[in-house]
Formats: sequence, C-alpha cells, structure tokens
Amino acid sequence: EIFADTLPSPTATYADSFRAACEEVVSQEADLCILPYENASGLLAGFAALAERYALVCVATCRVFHADGSDVTHFALYRSCFLPINEKKTCHLRYAFPFAGAGMLAAHIAALYAMDAKIERLSCETDTESGDTRCALTLTLPKNTLTPWLTYLSLFAGGYTVYGLYKETEA
Repeated sequence: EIFADTLPSPTATYADSFRAACEEVVSQEADLCILPYENASGLLAGFAALAERYALVCVATCRVFHADGSDVTHFALYRSCFLPINEKKTCHLRYAFPFAGAGMLAAHIAALYAMDAKIERLSCETDTESGDTRCALTLTLPKNTLTPWLTYLSLFAGGYTVYGLYKETEA
C-alpha cells in the first residue's frame, strides 16, 4: 500500500540485489523497481548513482518508518527512461545534430519521410562565437523504427545528441 496511487494492482518479484533490480527494469523483466534514496544519515548517493547508471527515472517516493518508530527511510519507485528496442508503439524522439549544409539536411528529412516519421518541430541555430550550426528535431517514429533511425543517425549525422525519448501515451 506504500505506492498504492501509482500501482493500483502491483505484482512483486524479488531481485537478489539492487543492481539486479535495475537490470530487470532495463531488460523489461520488470516495469519498475524500488530503491532507497535517503535515511537519517542523509542522501544515499550510491543508490542515486545506480539509478543514473541504468538511466532510471523516479516515478514516486514514499517514507517507510522503522517498526519501533525510531527512524525513517525514504524509497523511490523507478522506471526506465528509455524505450526498449522491441517497442511496439510509436515513440517521440528529440535530438540535435550538426548542420553540414542544405543538401545534408534535405537527405536527413527524406530519410525520415522514408521511415514514415512525422516531424513535429525542426529548428536550426548558429552559435555566434564558433559559427557552427546545429539543428534540433522533435519527431514521432512509427513502430519498430527506433533502432534503424538511431543506426542512420550514427552513420550519417555524427555528433548527434539525444535530448528525449518517450513512449506514446495511451488515451
């Protein structure tokens, strides 16, 4: 009943370690994991670093009081912030890449259309000091095209940076 608002009907499994719990979330064996993040001694930096290493985001937190009421430990419920490769739904991707000319940008857009991706937003800005131009794109990718698109980016848009990757929300 600790995370009752977030998990109305949870099913629990038990991992051998906190690291194993994180790995189960990343590999999709589990949707979520619970890690402690603070106690009377302060922030438990090792657990925060573990969540960061596995790219987990906090969904909810709770306080758990010790049985004798002498102390409290704070726990966080974590989920993966990246889509698994075998995602069956559309996803939204936000990234930036170096601008290498209008022809390169046109080829990039043509490749997106070939994958039936929908461009939500495109902007290009030039750094006044360096003169370098970077383009930022937000797009919707159809089912099962995330891996091919990231492969395309690694081959033809060197120096790209992903700023967000989100599952399509269900209505």
